[in-house]
Amino acid sequence: MKYPWAAVITGDVVKSTALSDRRSEWMNTVEKVLQGLDEIPDFRQKKFMFSGFFRGDSFQILAYDPSEVLRYAILLRTQLIKKAPKSMPLDIRQGIGLGEIQYLNEEKIQESDGQAFRLSGSALDSLKSYRRLALLTPWPETNKKWSVFMVFLDALMQRWTEEQAEAVFYWLRSENQTQIAKRLNIKQPAVQQRLQLAGHFAIQDVLKSFKSDIQKYKA
Repeated sequence: MKYPWAAVITGDVVKSTALSDRRSEWMNTVEKVLQGLDEIPDFRQKKFMFSGFFRGDSFQILAYDPSEVLRYAILLRTQLIKKAPKSMPLDIRQGIGLGEIQYLNEEKIQESDGQAFRLSGSALDSLKSYRRLALLTPWPETNKKWSVFMVFLDALMQRWTEEQAEAVFYWLRSENQTQIAKRLNIKQPAVQQRLQLAGHFAIQDVLKSFKSDIQKYKA
């Protein structure tokens, strides 16, 4: 069966081989974050699939709505920063690929094939040691434009504190500042400050532009 249009995130854990005796603890934390995405209502509604880990520290996420995949990648990063033990910083690299899917193995996503899977892997392989996010689509002009935005988002997210990531996480779920303040048991101005320092206004414009661009290509 041919699936005409989807997005795939291929990721891996940064420097997992250097974890030695704490590797198991580290990987368990990352897997809980990935599996926990299924508890987020808007993830369930949009439908995605998580592969589990393969080849040691690699994973894949299949998103049925490509226009939402960048928001998923950012949400995943916020959860990782928020849930990581303070004594054990966690980080992942994410390569996003968009395109057709020729074969889907729902039991083992990593054994699936198609344009989205191949471009996702190529995007991940293109990342330099200090980079954490890349995107590839079938369209050269789109790639040229969005390579700049990926660098921007990557640099922004690498600066987030745990508190900023937590605020962005709930904001990306469409909660307003008053709701977030109540949830975090802080004042609304504190939420506003965290979001501003995290650059949420820039993220909002980037996500809006991404959704508009990608929806043009929907099959």
